[in-house]
Amino acid sequence: MWTKSIGGNGSEIAMHLLHLKDGGLLIVGHSTSATGIISGANNGSIDGVVIKTDNNGNVIWTKVIATSGFDYVGSAVELESGDIVVGGTLTTNGTEDFLIAKLSSTGTLIWQKTYGGSNGEAARFIDRSNDGGYVVAGECASSDGDVITNHGQNDCWVIGIDAHGNLKWQKSLGGSSDDSGK
Repeated sequence: MWTKSIGGNGSEIAMHLLHLKDGGLLIVGHSTSATGIISGANNGSIDGVVIKTDNNGNVIWTKVIATSGFDYVGSAVELESGDIVVGGTLTTNGTEDFLIAKLSSTGTLIWQKTYGGSNGEAARFIDRSNDGGYVVAGECASSDGDVITNHGQNDCWVIGIDAHGNLKWQKSLGGSSDDSGK
């Protein structure tokens, strides 16, 4: 057993922990730190962070995914290759959108895409789909852009993307009240 404290000069929140095939851990969440183990964070108010450790909790690499706004990473899946796909929220054009990014097993960004409309979206969960792509679920307040329908306030929004991050389908679920499922 081991205990580690991983962070910097601000605050860090882990949103998801994933046991990796190599015995290590993947920790995703957000940070307000600009120094320390999560150097490069604090590009905005809150930045998305991905941390890979070995099986003893020693940090192997960190990746900051951030804009000048509110960003976070909330979920992750590991692929057979060891690459990692993460889901969360990234601020683009002043609005929060679903963020999906694929990272190599060494933390190099392979691709990054955002999905949403003009009123704000937040991806909460990502998983592999049977066709080799991904299913992403979260909350949605928009009814434009990538979002075809909004039933009122925040809906639960589910999207399907292919292995390269291309949007294949989307579905808004909910009624006239807040249905975000936070």
